[in-house]
Amino acid sequence: MGVDLFQSLSPVELEGLVERETLQLFAAGEKLCRQGEAGESFYIISRGRVAVQVAGGDGRPMTVAQLGARAFFGEMSLLTGEPRSGTVVAETDVEVVCISKDDFAGVLKSNGELAGKLAVILETRLSDRQEKMAALSSSGMAPATHVALAARIRKFFGL
Repeated sequence: MGVDLFQSLSPVELEGLVERETLQLFAAGEKLCRQGEAGESFYIISRGRVAVQVAGGDGRPMTVAQLGARAFFGEMSLLTGEPRSGTVVAETDVEVVCISKDDFAGVLKSNGELAGKLAVILETRLSDRQEKMAALSSSGMAPATHVALAARIRKFFGL
């Protein structure tokens, strides 16, 4: 699969995770998920490009990231149970693998180090997003730490 998020998984864990999932297709302009919605899954892009948008202070969407093949999104909601932090819009036709909370829970339970590694990735993404939003709207948000994120992930999955 080649997704950096999964580099710490064994071949057996990776195969078990991916074999249960199916590809979903979205046309250019379609919204794959919306800010504020509940999220019970995350997505890995196998083909195409998406824009991650966050509502600015005036309510208008600001693009904070563009993601292409082998990138992933929706992990914060999946891992912490929080509402979606952004809206993801297909910039081109997109093909994604959707991974559910139930399927990912098995991987987290069998790989105790994964929550900490995910927390580091989430912390980096949050920091990047906060910098972009601050530059675009001059609003400051407190950064989360990977220790706090790892604790939230473990609590949400009952680990």
